[in-house]
Amino acid sequence: MKTAQARLSLAVAALTLVVMVYAGYEARGFRDASMWFPTLVAILGTITALVIIVMDLRTLRRDHPEEDGEERVDAGTLRAFALWMGWFAGLLVLLVALGGVIGVPIWLFAFLRFGSRLSLSFSLGGAVVTTALLLLLSATLDFHLPPGPFGL
Repeated sequence: MKTAQARLSLAVAALTLVVMVYAGYEARGFRDASMWFPTLVAILGTITALVIIVMDLRTLRRDHPEEDGEERVDAGTLRAFALWMGWFAGLLVLLVALGGVIGVPIWLFAFLRFGSRLSLSFSLGGAVVTTALLLLLSATLDFHLPPGPFGL
């Protein structure tokens, strides 16, 4: 069972590594003031993905597969994986459909309220604080989220 989870984690970490390296490459083309934040996120994401890859490879090397060579991922692991990929896909859809300033707070509220099952006040407060921070970052650091169809 651990081996199947390590393989799934390894695949997600490898995909994350590719995305983070590409994000760091793209950030090089930004203006000086606006390249620092995406570059920092890309560096931290790359390091984190590499650490997870090393941990998963150690797990795969340590734990040998079952005797018959056939290993299956249990339904709970697949449901958890599908749930997290669904949340990520929802964020991407909201970013494209509504833009970053509107989509990120809506997604964060939904995630905190329904995904993490936190209180309504905490979820709403998190969305409000996130909106304020996004607006502050965009005003001070020349940090821009995708505008979406509304141009916000």
